[in-house]
Amino acid sequence: MIRTSKKNCLWAMTATFGLLSALNIGSLRAADVKWHPGVQARAGAPRTEIVTNGMHQLSSNGYVVNGYVLLGWSDQRKRVVMSQAAENNLSSFYRLGSSLDIQGNRTLYAVWALDKNGNGIPDYQEEAKPVRLDTEYVNKLLSDLEAKRRAEEASGSRRNLRAAAVSLPKWNIKDDIAANKENVFFVGCTYNEDTTSTHEILEPLIAFYGNNSFPGSGSHIITAARDMELVFNYGGVLEDSCLVGGKRRPQKAILRIPFPKPVSGDTLVAKDLFSRDPMTFTRIKEDGEAVLKMYFVKKGTDTLANANDTSFFKRIGNSVPASQGFRGQGKPFINEETGEYTDTLTFRFLIYNRPEFAATTIRSRVSYGDTMRLNYGHLRGTPLKYMMRSLDGGWNWHPADSPLTDVERDLLQDDSVRVCLRQLDKAVGWAAYQKETFVDPKRYTMEQFNKLQGMNSAQDKIEYESIEIPYLYFKRLYKQIESTWPYVGSIKDTIIARFDDDPGFGGGPGTYASMVASYLGTEDEFFYTQGFRYVLMNIELDPTHDLYNLLIRNTHYVDAQVDDILDEEVVKNLNTVFGKKMADRVAVPDWCRDETYCFYVKRDAPPVHQRSVFIPTVEGVTVVSPGVGYSSIPSQKNFTFRVKYTGEPMTVTAKRLIDGRTVEVLTGTLNADGEYEYVIRRVMQDLTLEFTKTVANTLVDQPSVWANSGAVRIHALKETTVRIYSASGVLVKQATVQGDKTVPLSAGLYLVVLSDGTTQKVLVQ
Repeated sequence: MIRTSKKNCLWAMTATFGLLSALNIGSLRAADVKWHPGVQARAGAPRTEIVTNGMHQLSSNGYVVNGYVLLGWSDQRKRVVMSQAAENNLSSFYRLGSSLDIQGNRTLYAVWALDKNGNGIPDYQEEAKPVRLDTEYVNKLLSDLEAKRRAEEASGSRRNLRAAAVSLPKWNIKDDIAANKENVFFVGCTYNEDTTSTHEILEPLIAFYGNNSFPGSGSHIITAARDMELVFNYGGVLEDSCLVGGKRRPQKAILRIPFPKPVSGDTLVAKDLFSRDPMTFTRIKEDGEAVLKMYFVKKGTDTLANANDTSFFKRIGNSVPASQGFRGQGKPFINEETGEYTDTLTFRFLIYNRPEFAATTIRSRVSYGDTMRLNYGHLRGTPLKYMMRSLDGGWNWHPADSPLTDVERDLLQDDSVRVCLRQLDKAVGWAAYQKETFVDPKRYTMEQFNKLQGMNSAQDKIEYESIEIPYLYFKRLYKQIESTWPYVGSIKDTIIARFDDDPGFGGGPGTYASMVASYLGTEDEFFYTQGFRYVLMNIELDPTHDLYNLLIRNTHYVDAQVDDILDEEVVKNLNTVFGKKMADRVAVPDWCRDETYCFYVKRDAPPVHQRSVFIPTVEGVTVVSPGVGYSSIPSQKNFTFRVKYTGEPMTVTAKRLIDGRTVEVLTGTLNADGEYEYVIRRVMQDLTLEFTKTVANTLVDQPSVWANSGAVRIHALKETTVRIYSASGVLVKQATVQGDKTVPLSAGLYLVVLSDGTTQKVLVQ
């Protein structure tokens, strides 16, 4: 505990010094800049320089360290930069040679990168050898190649539809969860490889794990008590010996894997037999269901290792037979369907060859309003159920065999529309499932948190409970009082000074920096969880302290209650803080079939659909062309209109319901007649224009109407009356909506009329 008189004296001195400094800075228009070597203490001690306010070109200030290059300066201490990505993500970073506007006292930390050869270039830049390309030239080249490839495909010169897609949207890994849940394997894809070896996460594909092997002990601690072999048996559509594996190339066919009795210095556990080795299915008889069985036998025999003999397995470092440690009477496996103990572990899954299609161009008539699926001329291989589609090189991915969306139907009115397919991936789906699990409070609970293993090590839990949660809590308290701080200089600077100057804090010169250096987390985390908390704890004990009201009463801080509060925070933020951290750490493997299959759908004299654009009557707006009210236009054609404004030009918006969410703000071009010309490109839906005197920001307060899954969906922030009419003009439903409302309807075309007069046609499927 710090004595009150001494504490008051030191705080008064700090305040007085700060006031004098402020007066001096104001009169001289100068600032104290502290140049700190950052993480490289070998560069020398920090240096303080008095500079005049204004722009200053940044230099190295004489800081040099062998094997490193100085990149620039930052307001926070940064770790050594090891990659170009890390450099690009630096925040509060001022590059060497750039100019910095200095208007007050500040501390700048040196930012370093590895430079082992001492040539002044970061090692990662030399390794990457970035090449600057002419973007315009590259885009033209890609365009030419695409045109050439389209011509080749249209001519029927290629029968295999494997072709690289251009400008396809980003894949959503959540789509691939379906492949993981339904155990979909592909010939030629690698499985069982630890794609996240840093954290030791193994996808439960074909492997020993808690629900299928060595119940009560686990395959990670089970060794052989005598020389044995793990036998693989192939069934279903699998060819004999079609599974190859091992980290060496070429991989060997897997029939029997030796499981020898441990020898000195070489202990092999059951889990290491094949779980971590890359494995690939090379061939199958046909597409369909596969059955893979495995069981242990005596070496060189077909005698089951667990047949009335409990001496085949033992726990690592234990001479006691494993059968006495795990349940199952010596049987090493569990039948996942029945839950019974068994001698043989059985895996059932679906496996497919690469998809093959009939041709590169397919004639398919798709009628507007129909729910028919596209006929891709699929011959064999991965079925459409496990594929996704994207039309016209850029629209959203949808399940390949799902009904066409409204936008897709419109796109298919064109001739030679491009359709691209991609396959779902089991390993990617597993990663997506893991990411969702971590951030889902219904699936990831405190009970699971307390049983963490592998990637979720004890160290992760320590950092979450002792650093991350206290950091968030004390930072909130800090922000509560930051704006009312009465002294010159920040709270942080004052606290650091107390650690370095006040023996009552156990310190002396350099104390704070040395404590930061030994801390598990970052310097920022140390300040809030250690420095700031320590000050609060001490001042709470002294109600006479001049900062008691500010720091204690304003925050209602009671140190005796903090641990309980933090425990509550741990539970509350489990998924949003810890879970998100863990989710971000789950590595997503590359798609096995990282390619797309593209072709063109040719049309036979498709019908021309008309769209309507409604231009309302608005005060101060004169519609020159085509006039107010409804205008008709062929689907996918551009719509042009011209208006004159009495006063200032207004913001014009067109609500385009693409997947129910997109809004477009139009840009007008002023012509010589004082008219503003607007163009709405590729009109594929009925549109209503809106003129506003204020800048619209996506019409978030405007009602939205769209069809989805056998119903009409309505979103309205303000209370809105909605009337729904059938195609024959019969009122089907009337309701007052505020928020979100779903109206189930039978399939058909409906007209939705809102209280403001806005109308919207929707097609319910």
